[in-house]
Amino acid sequence: MTIINLTPHEVQVVLTNPLVKVIYAKSNLPVRIETITEEIGTIKGFIPLFYTELGQVVNLPMECEDTLYIVSRMVKNACPNRKDFIIPSGLVRDENGVIIGCKGFE
Repeated sequence: MTIINLTPHEVQVVLTNPLVKVIYAKSNLPVRIETITEEIGTIKGFIPLFYTELGQVVNLPMECEDTLYIVSRMVKNACPNRKDFIIPSGLVRDENGVIIGCKGFE
């Protein structure tokens, strides 16, 4: 089974027993959802208030047997029929609370 990261971020899977780290390099051409954002007003008269409309999913790969693609939750939700899309699950944080990886995928 091949796993390909289609996000703009490195994904690190941290396993504890045995201690193993598997790193999937970020994509140079990530799958994403196009957005159109416009300012629709302000809060308290000076804090901008925006509305974002979601568009099409772009850079979508064709399904390939024996291949799973790491994508964002937003992309996975936008493509409910894609059984080959996985998202990081079980976030792992360092001593300062910064996310350093995940425990697996869903």
